Amino acid sequence: SMRFSDAEITEGGRLFNIYCGICHGTALDGNGPLYASGKFAAMPANLKDAKYLHMPVGQMYAAIKYGKNAMGSYASQLDIHQRWQVIAYIKKTQAENGGDAFTFGMGSADTSKKMAMAVADTAAKAKK
Repeated sequence: SMRFSDAEITEGGRLFNIYCGICHGTALDGNGPLYASGKFAAMPANLKDAKYLHMPVGQMYAAIKYGKNAMGSYASQLDIHQRWQVIAYIKKTQAENGGDAFTFGMGSADTSKKMAMAVADTAAKAKK
């Protein structure tokens, strides 16, 4: 499994606030400024809601890379490592709010090989 340092998870949070918080809210509650302003009829995913607390990381990765419903793709804004940092940040926050145990914490520095394997796995599942 992938492991991220505290600094990488903090960076994931910074990236989340830049690219995701505008819709999903910096509290991950789906109440970002864009939604609160009334510009969207449908509320963005509340990532603290039971529906999303246990969402598989591969599904999250696909949503970031390809977009989902009204959410566009963020593939051009976030590289592979950054996408996983954002997901690690979301999963850590979810774990602190009733989600699955956080498994992306400190480990080996060799995350790129593990990420490449996870991305290949995600891509293979997306083709099904």
